[in-house]
Amino acid sequence: MNEEYNLVMKEGAEVFATITSSQFSPDPDDSEHEIVQFNFEYSINGKLIRRSHSFSINTMHIIYAHEGQLFDIPKLKYSLEDFKAAIAPGEKIKVRSIKEEPYWLVIEYNDVLNTVMNIESVWT
Repeated sequence: MNEEYNLVMKEGAEVFATITSSQFSPDPDDSEHEIVQFNFEYSINGKLIRRSHSFSINTMHIIYAHEGQLFDIPKLKYSLEDFKAAIAPGEKIKVRSIKEEPYWLVIEYNDVLNTVMNIESVWT
């Protein structure tokens, strides 16, 4: 995977992708987590590329951080609602993608998503 990442960062083109759908559902393995699934699309070299991505994130820790109750970080300016709105259909994310198949890519999220996702405890 490191080799793919390095190739994307070296040779990939930076484009904006549009989120076309998103869904939050309970994580059956952890009651504080939700599974985030979203689809997005972008064009590169005149070809429309459609992709999906998913991850599990501790939404309770986002709530605690926004309320200033997460002991290891300062109060978070973004709420869980802000986080969900930032990954809603129509929102833009930056993508760096190889210009030919297999269209490897690296997603660069917007400020709200980056801020929340950089908090280590939202992944535990």
